[in-house]
Amino acid sequence: LACKAISTAVRKAGILGMYGLEGSVNVQGEEVKKLDILSHDNFVSALKYSTKVGVMVSEEVEDVIIVNGSNGKYCAVFDPLDGSSNIDCNVSVGSIFGIYK
Repeated sequence: LACKAISTAVRKAGILGMYGLEGSVNVQGEEVKKLDILSHDNFVSALKYSTKVGVMVSEEVEDVIIVNGSNGKYCAVFDPLDGSSNIDCNVSVGSIFGIYK
């Protein structure tokens, strides 16, 4: 569900005014794009809703994301929008993730 929402946002980024920088820097030292934040929020919301994930790690935030009240036994790690620095050039982007028990 999160990937489908991200795909739609990337396709409509120009119309929605989602190109450009958000104003902060991620843990890799890269400037964060507006679409990075939207993608991160979509991943976190979808994984919390699943109730299967107890811990998440995202490239966009420095700290581990603990899902309060979850009995989830999985850890999800992700870069919600890899290649976002090239999105203004119409180059391919994607999401990278891993699930650990």
